[in-house]
Amino acid sequence: MKKFKGFTLIEMVVVLAVIAILAAILTPTIAKNIRYSKVARTTHECQVIAAAIGDFYKDMGRWPVYQNDNSTTFYYELLYSQEGVWPTANNSNWNGTGVAVDSFDNHLILNKPGGSTANAYRTEDLAGVKLKAGYWRGPYLDEIREDQWGQRYEANIKYVTLANYATVVLSAGEDRNVSTNFLLPVGSEVSEDDLAQKIR
Repeated sequence: MKKFKGFTLIEMVVVLAVIAILAAILTPTIAKNIRYSKVARTTHECQVIAAAIGDFYKDMGRWPVYQNDNSTTFYYELLYSQEGVWPTANNSNWNGTGVAVDSFDNHLILNKPGGSTANAYRTEDLAGVKLKAGYWRGPYLDEIREDQWGQRYEANIKYVTLANYATVVLSAGEDRNVSTNFLLPVGSEVSEDDLAQKIR
């Protein structure tokens, strides 16, 4: 019978040591790349939501801030994604406390501002009809999910109508805490802890 030589204990220890060293080298790199991919995807989704709001404006000739066509005084000050949880914030307005809120879905996907079809934006049949301003032609997005850390996307949408303040679509980012001022002066930068896309 042939005798087969197996691995010695020392050889096994050396192989395991090499594997452990490679794992120790690669793990931080992999973890860093996963973090970067989450940041990149969340930043991109902020840009997509902001672009959808821009498309809404092109069609409607107005921003999604009013309750309905007959009201010019009731603003939606904050729009948010229905998916995800409220992040913590340095200003309670970012988690819907003390401001008039509505979801991105109601304005950009469902045409139910305020959650009601009674407030629906005007629509028209596009088949053979010349496009005119003032009509909702959504949905502008298929869906709006939570960010990569399970938090809601938010936009201080009221300030898109005011010259002195900036409007941003924002994610609280990895630390799950919004550090950016809700009343953000034009020219000011979003906090580096947050991920955002300026609408105006």
